[in-house]
Amino acid sequence: MSTCSPGIYGHDDTRFDFVRASFGVPSGPTPLSVYRVADTTTKALYGRANWTLTPEATLVTGLRVNRDEIGYTYNLRYNTTPASASVPFTRTDAASQNTTVGDVALRYKLSPNVMSYASIARGYKPAIWNLDGVVTATNNFRPSTVRM
Repeated sequence: MSTCSPGIYGHDDTRFDFVRASFGVPSGPTPLSVYRVADTTTKALYGRANWTLTPEATLVTGLRVNRDEIGYTYNLRYNTTPASASVPFTRTDAASQNTTVGDVALRYKLSPNVMSYASIARGYKPAIWNLDGVVTATNNFRPSTVRM
């Protein structure tokens, strides 16, 4: 092995407080007030290694293990729009997932200035709570995920 690069990282917390006025209402009480927090903690341990096979050929390998913990708080303080029959509510939930991804590449130096390579990799997108969607006190609300 000629080189090895390990590492660890990450956290993110997003808070969004909004008051939304309704169209056609020039004055009066604001019809919608929501406070929401999306909290994501990502812990990742990763490593990359270059394996010299010949002076011209190198095998590059990488592996990453992720632990994603997500949660949210959604607080509808008031909603006075004419079509709404909702009452104030607060919802919270949390979820977590472990994911292992990696890549392998073969590099080959054709000359001192020209290199070719072939690689294969697996990626992922962690789950999220879509707090821009319809959130009610009782709807089925699960984190969205993407598989690659």
